[in-house]
Amino acid sequence: MKITSHMTSAKALGIFTIIAVLGLLSLPRAEAVTQYWDTNNATAGTGTGAQAGTWDAGTASLLWTTVLAGDVATGLWTNGNDASFSAGTNGNGTQSVSFSGAVSANGITIKDGTVTLTAANSSSSLTIGTGGINITSSTTPSTKTSLVATAGANVTLSGSQTWNAGGSSAGFTLNTDITTNATAGNTFTLTITGGGTGTANSKVLSDGGAGGKLAFSYQNSGQLTMAGASNYSGGTTLSGTTVGGTSSAVLIVNSNSVGSSGNITSSVFGVGTITLNGGSVKLRSNTTTAMTLYNNVTLAGDLQFVTAGASDKSLTLAGPVTISGSNRTINTDASGAAATPALGIISGNIGDGGNALGLTKSGNGTLVLTGANTYSGDTRIGNGTMAIGAASGTGTLALQNTTVDLNAADVGSIQFGTSNATTTTSATFGGLKGSRNLALKNAHATPAAVALTVGGNNGNTTYSGNLTDGGSLTKSGSGTLTLSGTNTYTGTTTVSTGTLLINGSTSSSSIVTVASTGTLGGTGTVGGATTISGTHNPGNSPGIQTFSSDLTYSGGSSVVNWELKSSTTTNAANPSAIFDTIVVNGNLDFAGATTLNLSFVPTGSNVLWSDSFWSTSKTGTGGWLLYDLSGANTVSNFTNLSLASSNWPDSGSFAFNTARPGASFTVVQSGNDIYLNYTAVPEPATWVLAFSGLAFVLVARRLRHRC
Repeated sequence: MKITSHMTSAKALGIFTIIAVLGLLSLPRAEAVTQYWDTNNATAGTGTGAQAGTWDAGTASLLWTTVLAGDVATGLWTNGNDASFSAGTNGNGTQSVSFSGAVSANGITIKDGTVTLTAANSSSSLTIGTGGINITSSTTPSTKTSLVATAGANVTLSGSQTWNAGGSSAGFTLNTDITTNATAGNTFTLTITGGGTGTANSKVLSDGGAGGKLAFSYQNSGQLTMAGASNYSGGTTLSGTTVGGTSSAVLIVNSNSVGSSGNITSSVFGVGTITLNGGSVKLRSNTTTAMTLYNNVTLAGDLQFVTAGASDKSLTLAGPVTISGSNRTINTDASGAAATPALGIISGNIGDGGNALGLTKSGNGTLVLTGANTYSGDTRIGNGTMAIGAASGTGTLALQNTTVDLNAADVGSIQFGTSNATTTTSATFGGLKGSRNLALKNAHATPAAVALTVGGNNGNTTYSGNLTDGGSLTKSGSGTLTLSGTNTYTGTTTVSTGTLLINGSTSSSSIVTVASTGTLGGTGTVGGATTISGTHNPGNSPGIQTFSSDLTYSGGSSVVNWELKSSTTTNAANPSAIFDTIVVNGNLDFAGATTLNLSFVPTGSNVLWSDSFWSTSKTGTGGWLLYDLSGANTVSNFTNLSLASSNWPDSGSFAFNTARPGASFTVVQSGNDIYLNYTAVPEPATWVLAFSGLAFVLVARRLRHRC
């Protein structure tokens, strides 16, 4: 086994090498006395320059003292104590230590110089207790701190422990197999901390055969290269120290996972869940091969896909990814000045455990999402490119539950398709909001139109940007999508379910279809020919809506909901409209049965049936203009439009039939326009006068008859 601590700074850590033939074992921690390595007996310190000696189990070698100064006679080692290299302060050379027999130490501290530990023979072993390994040396070493094993030997952890590289540029290189003797129900954790650059070369971390688990925790600001086909199952925790900075932990994935998502057999991080815990953790592939991890990943912190050079390859997270705790940022960027932007790929499903958490894409590289992701918080693209695709087929569900926020503060872009050879032609967003433009075309070398479906998360959103190019838009879900921009896309517009409010405009080339379960409304301009089988709510409670082309109600479920908020027949321009008016610059056709519903209680209504306004009739063009047709355009099948009768409440909750008994509303056609008319009933005093006049006439006739 070999564990290396790499030291490059002016004030680096000491060097520690352990060479074992049979194995290195970790003991439970006990009360221990510190003994200092001392090769010059009673002379103060341990001696300068290169020093060598044998560390045995307290049988013969008199190379230890309990006095830090090292100025007393040395004695035997006592198993279970803490070992410190070395006595005094002058041990700055290379301390070559050969351990012999069954040596055990509660913990090991390297405070001076370069220390190399080597097994004397095949029957020798070193057991390290829960005190772990701590490097505090201020010496600038020439090699890394290492643990080295041969002939299949490994390190067995018999308890959780920490290996601390001391906070400078030193680190650990794990060049041997590590296992545990934890029993069923127990997990022993190996924690590496303290900075530095390390490597876990092609060695294996495993649970062991006693039924327990090994867990690995990297709480470091340095770099660690992982390359072994490990199968430990206790999980991996990777903790960054800063967000986006150069001192964040960097994990280089130097070997592919084996197996598949949900059936992983080995990877550089074992087979358990990888948890990114705090700060920002950087992941890199190597320079020759694109790498894939099948582990489950929990984003309890932010993630960065980084490169260190132009030859770095992509890294794919192919297992499920869970956003945890709060919204997270995924960065694709270069970690060095000469590096090219990173390419990070997440093909596993990104979820949020039902907690409505979101993602922000940052960095100038590309993040590729190809899973059927289920997270439902917002998605923002701060920088770079978010490319969305699918594992197979031409439709992408990568953003199917999330609301895509094309925020004005961001500069990143969405790319439909993962490369210029992709054939992505449809995409689904949970919702859409923001103000930046979105091109409905894919990334193919010869771009094709993209059919975009929006609304599956049932939210209410407003999008003020411009949907462009040849794609189409379908509104789904029970919520409301408001388009307030000048949209120029030329594909169809379909309201399948929920409500689409067009407060801006759509292209004259975009034919609009409203299904029986859909609703169309707004105060803007609908450019293309429109067919409504569902509900039409013109205006914004209320308002004036314009159709630049033909408007057809196909019947079946066709409903028009009309609103009045003040007792007047004189309308005002948007946004101060008093009642709904539908301007049609094409032909109007009630091709099927269409029901007109009236409402007098929209938001801000002051309609009261007791108002004297309702004492007089409003007939012909003196009524409310419902449909305003221009030029020679025609109305067809007017008789298919019927008014639904109701005991309408006013703004004071007084019922129409009670307040105005006998009064009524009707719909009439006048030329090419359609009006709502009102017939009033005389006031009670008027009825008294009428009845008095009738009585006078009857009496006069009777008197004449008698004469």
